[in-house]
Amino acid sequence: MFRLDDAAKTLEFTNNTPLTITRFDRSWISAESDGVSYEFDRQDGTLSFASSTMKDGVATTIVGSGVVRLRQPHGGKWHCMMRL
Repeated sequence: MFRLDDAAKTLEFTNNTPLTITRFDRSWISAESDGVSYEFDRQDGTLSFASSTMKDGVATTIVGSGVVRLRQPHGGKWHCMMRL
């Protein structure tokens, strides 16, 4: 789960770990944390994520997406739950 603060333009995990924002506007949010990239399409509620690693000449790529449900703001922050 994530917390989204539109006023501060921040996105963090519910354990208070912030994500690094690369784009934040009314239609799209892009962020990164620990080598995982997240793309949130605010128009249709789709959250996609991707990561890749290389070890001993073997590449592993992980991608996924799901639909985000927003819960009412708590302290000005939206709670985002993703359904896979």
